[in-house]
Amino acid sequence: MTCQNFCVALLHWEFIYLTTAFNLAYPITPWRFKLSCMPTNTTYDFLLPTGISKNTSNLSEHYEAVVEAKLNSSTTYFSNLSSKTTFHCCFWSKEDKNCSVHADNIEGKAFVSTVNSLVFQQIGANWNIQCWMKEDLKLFICYMETLFKTPFNTYDLKVHLLYILPEALEESPLVPQKGRFQIVQCNCSAHDSCECHVPVPAAKLNHTLLLYLKITSGGINFQSPLMSVQPINVVKPDPPLGLHMEITDAGNLKISWSSPTLVPFQLQYQVKYSENSSTNMRKADEIVSATSLLIDSVLPGSSYEVQVRGKRLDGPGTWGDWSTPLTFTTQDVNINISCETDGYLTKMTCRWSTNAIQSLMGSTLQLRYHRSSLYCSDVPSIHPISEPKDCHLQRDGFYECIFQPIFLLSGYTMWIKINHSLGSLDSPPTCVVPDSVVKPLPPSSVKAEITVKIGLLKISWEKPVFPENNLKFQIRYGLNGKEVQWKMYEVYDAKSKSASVLVPDLCAVYAVQVRCRRLDGLGYWSNWSSPAYTVVMDIKVPTRGPEFWRIIKEDTTKKERNVTLLWKPLMKNDSLCSVRKYVVKHHTSRNGTWSEDVGNHTKFTFLWTEQAHSVTVLAVNSIGASFMNFNLTFSWPMSKVNTVQSLSAYPLNNSCVLLSWTLSPSDYYLMYFVTEWKILNEDSEIKWLRIPPSVKKYYIHDHFIPIEKYQFSLYPVFMEGVGKPKIINSFTQDDIEKHQNDAGLYVIVPIIISSSILLLGTLLISHQRMKKLFWEDVPNPKNCSWAQGLNFQKRTDIL
Repeated sequence: MTCQNFCVALLHWEFIYLTTAFNLAYPITPWRFKLSCMPTNTTYDFLLPTGISKNTSNLSEHYEAVVEAKLNSSTTYFSNLSSKTTFHCCFWSKEDKNCSVHADNIEGKAFVSTVNSLVFQQIGANWNIQCWMKEDLKLFICYMETLFKTPFNTYDLKVHLLYILPEALEESPLVPQKGRFQIVQCNCSAHDSCECHVPVPAAKLNHTLLLYLKITSGGINFQSPLMSVQPINVVKPDPPLGLHMEITDAGNLKISWSSPTLVPFQLQYQVKYSENSSTNMRKADEIVSATSLLIDSVLPGSSYEVQVRGKRLDGPGTWGDWSTPLTFTTQDVNINISCETDGYLTKMTCRWSTNAIQSLMGSTLQLRYHRSSLYCSDVPSIHPISEPKDCHLQRDGFYECIFQPIFLLSGYTMWIKINHSLGSLDSPPTCVVPDSVVKPLPPSSVKAEITVKIGLLKISWEKPVFPENNLKFQIRYGLNGKEVQWKMYEVYDAKSKSASVLVPDLCAVYAVQVRCRRLDGLGYWSNWSSPAYTVVMDIKVPTRGPEFWRIIKEDTTKKERNVTLLWKPLMKNDSLCSVRKYVVKHHTSRNGTWSEDVGNHTKFTFLWTEQAHSVTVLAVNSIGASFMNFNLTFSWPMSKVNTVQSLSAYPLNNSCVLLSWTLSPSDYYLMYFVTEWKILNEDSEIKWLRIPPSVKKYYIHDHFIPIEKYQFSLYPVFMEGVGKPKIINSFTQDDIEKHQNDAGLYVIVPIIISSSILLLGTLLISHQRMKKLFWEDVPNPKNCSWAQGLNFQKRTDIL
């Protein structure tokens, strides 16, 4: 009886110890958890499971959560510890703030010490751990990697996993003996990560696996607390197979895949996908139990990237790895629909083309629309209730649809529906408000003119009746011709009906056009108005009168002189813009002042009979006569004043002659010179030029015939009258030859210098070559042994 009671008590004691061991083991979760170890303080020495005595030899050897640290001299953080230091190790998850450490005090009473997990992170050793069962249900894997920065060296990281998988719970011993634990060495990489493999028989998938880790790192040994897990609860499925995407007949995107073949239970799946289109970018994930997923609101021309992973549907499990990303791009049916409301606000014309997409053979296209009561939504969408619209193909390849009548403030949502025997597809919808796409009528009554006395190009117009919004105007103008070079000018004042611009040529014909658009930028520019043209007309009085000269024919018998005035017609930029007539104004001391109308002639002859006779030629247009004019005084006494001492003419080529002259001092005020030239001995036309008074030479550009002789005359013109001219009847030959000789000298001298330098260089090079040729066999006395000590300079002196 006593023996029977002892056996019952012993079994009861074993059950308590075994249950306690299993209860204190850390349950492995399907997700990641952390292992942290740190030195103990003076409050506790050992890390033992609660309720188990420190003196229990087996547990102290196998399950005590302490490590005996044999310190390496190379470590720095632990250099101040004793030769044997106890480390507390515990497990905690990402959500935990504290790490519970179980231990016994020196009196044998159990207690629990709670340490903030941040302490472990800062001064302890930390690892990230995740364990799972492979889908083939044959291999249990634990993966660990160093977490945070450790205070010891990790170059020699070694990890061993010790485990035991009992046959059945009731057959398990009180505490597994040391010999019962099996040990596997984990594979560690250079990145401070290790992977441990434990084979699990199929019959023991529901049994409880006990295991713990032994870690050696930086010369320090660590041992984790005991862990427990049922392998069937942490099965990690392989990624799904055959991931595929397609567009259904209803226009949805269908994602399908196959379940992994070896998994013994049903799975749930997590699908994550991203959509990238020109108008939208979104990311989403969904969990489903089926092997397919439908995505609606698929946009054409969008790119979808999808990944899928699996997990046990009923009961605990671990999410498997993601499948390889699969990308799918829907067919681009982004058909651009553009609409335009006419200037009368009575109809809206919409146009679209299919050139940008590839249509399947046998497909039909139809424009459908839905009209909202007011304006458009921020994001247009296809409305379930819609109406078709007839569109007609035009010669330019565009389809054209006309909405009439229209509601100006309603929102018209439109899209193109592509129908095919394989299914249908809708283009992205667009929404149009007719009031926002108005193309106004062009401005009317456009006029253009050059303003009188101001000299600006003025453009005026009338704005169209519709729309009633404020408008801005754009003007283009340019010189009228076959190809007008347009310049642009914009008017932003909605109330303005005219504008003035500065133009360089006031006497030219300008073409002008105007168009308009809503000031807020909505809608379109109108067509250009019909062109308006300026009319050339007098803007101001001529800026000056013409330059003129005279030809005098003297009658010695009657002591009279006939003076013929010559001038050139004024250009437009001087006449502004035309000349109606010229007027010659006379002034003499005897007869006073009078004027004669010459009309449009450029020649006028009068009789010079008095000692002094002054004339002025005025240009007159429709505005008035010129204010700035040239005067010329004819005086008998001044015609004898000789100030030009010499005159020379040098022919440079067939089109240019150089005149040079010298002057003698004079008391009269010199205003300018006039030079004349003509072919000698012929009754040819006299040509003349006005020359400034400050120059002493002048280039005359004309067509000169080399075989002809020319007469050149130079007249000094004073304020008191025209002086005596200097006349030459031929070119200056001596000076020409001298000039040519001087020019030849400037060419010959550089040639002689260059030739001399070249000859000198040739002689130097020849001398070196001759010296090398003839003196090559003559020995150098400095290099001969028999010549050492001889004074060759002395021998030379004797000779």
